[in-house]
Amino acid sequence: MIVRLDTVMSMNGDRWHIAPAAASWLDAFQTLQISVILVGFAPVEARARIEATFRSADLARLLELGELRLVSGPAAMPAERAAIAAKRCVIAIVGRDASDFPNAALPETSPPAIRDKWGAGWFRTDAN
Repeated sequence: MIVRLDTVMSMNGDRWHIAPAAASWLDAFQTLQISVILVGFAPVEARARIEATFRSADLARLLELGELRLVSGPAAMPAERAAIAAKRCVIAIVGRDASDFPNAALPETSPPAIRDKWGAGWFRTDAN
């Protein structure tokens, strides 16, 4: 599963925080031992603080099962997702907007041929 980091975390000053609703489903994935690859825009120097936030939320195992990948900005996301998909079977993508998904497919932007997939195998949930 690929999860855009800012769908589960936010930064206030120099402190990272995990959204309470996201913490609950991240914990469920950790319990189920699902590999979650977190991809986000953050400087490399932020890695230690992000990892510490996961540890303090009892989500350290989630990082061990998956990984944390930091990229320089939105333009780097497609290549990063492609690199992940080249090595792993991606079963889900969690993001905030159409650019997080292949072909920019969201219920309201999907072409008619795939619009029926939403709610019948493809799901959109609130990450917060």
